[in-house]
Parts: sequence; structure tokens; C-alpha cells
Amino acid sequence: VSVRSRGLTVRLDGEPSAPESLTGEVTLPVASLEAHALHRHKNRQPAELSQSDARQIAEKTQAKLREAFGTQIRVALSAEGQAGSLVVLARVHDALIRLDVSHQNAADGALKISASGDASLAALRVPKVKAPLGLMVVADGITLRISGQLRLT
Repeated sequence: VSVRSRGLTVRLDGEPSAPESLTGEVTLPVASLEAHALHRHKNRQPAELSQSDARQIAEKTQAKLREAFGTQIRVALSAEGQAGSLVVLARVHDALIRLDVSHQNAADGALKISASGDASLAALRVPKVKAPLGLMVVADGITLRISGQLRLT
């Protein structure tokens, strides 16, 4: 089972002409998480998830994450240049998630940014989430994707 959230808040600070200066924070309300799709037999094609199963999985996922993080998950971001590319390190408690970043300067002077990286719930010390009747398990892998524009203010 995969779980998603569309309730992220992202704050970035830095100089658009120097992307490696970016710092910031991602805040994710635990209550914004919802069960998204069912993947049978490790098949990456999602199958439909019943409303009842989706509700139960979301409730159990939120309960486990509240135990680990409280009502909000906070992810500290810091950028660094590595061998000509930009990498953002996302820190959640003691765990680091490496985000590979692409960026380009927009015609209006903004910096367009997109980043993605993978992590594990187990590495973040979040117990497995099983629902209902233990027949389904929320995937351990997390993909964090961020996109947006940075402008001088």
C-alpha cells in the first residue's frame, strides 16, 4: 500500500544565483496522509483500494507516525554542491535523505527547482503499518518530491 500527502509546506531561503546556498524546511501534517494505492505482489502498477481499507490504513499510518513525530513531521533542508551537481540533504531526526536536485533560471529571474530522494520508514524508526487484518502492509520506501520556484523577496 502506498500513502501520500498533498499537504506539504515548504520554506526555502537562499540566493537564486547560488543554489548551493539554499536552506529550508518541509512541514508535513500527519493528519494529511491518505492511503493512495494498493500494489499486489510487488507489482508497481497500482490497483484500486476500497474506501474502507483506505480509511483504516490512513488511520493506522497516522497513529504510527504521531508516535514517532507528533502531529507534524519536520524535515530540515540544506543544499550543497557536489561534483558540479546540486544535492539537498533532508534531515528527519537523525536520518538523512539525499535529494538529487535539478534547477534552471527562469526568464523572470526566479530559480525553478525540482528534487527527489528515497528513504525508509524503518530507518526513520517508524514501525510497519499493517491493515486491515494484517493482509496489507504500507510500503517501507518513502519518496520525497519537491518542486517550486525561488524568488528574491
